[in-house]
Amino acid sequence: MDTEQELAGCQVVVTRPADQAEPLAEALRQLGARVRVRPLISIAAPIDPARLRGALARLSDYNWVAFTSANAVRACAAGVPAGAIWPRAAAVGT
Repeated sequence: MDTEQELAGCQVVVTRPADQAEPLAEALRQLGARVRVRPLISIAAPIDPARLRGALARLSDYNWVAFTSANAVRACAAGVPAGAIWPRAAAVGT
């Protein structure tokens, strides 16, 4: 099978936020998929950022921190106080 057309005949819906959907959509198109971009989520700052700042200030109190998305990693990494000691971290995906 031609790897350039692995997804020929398939229709794929990309549900990532609108500003993050196109790289994945284009990669799928390159594999032959018919792609529909339908953003179902949006990424926003926490309603109460003080709670996140408080949790990040107490990182050494935790055994593990688990992240479910690259967006969560970016949001937390940006708010970690200088010199904070990270516990073990787990992530979904790369």
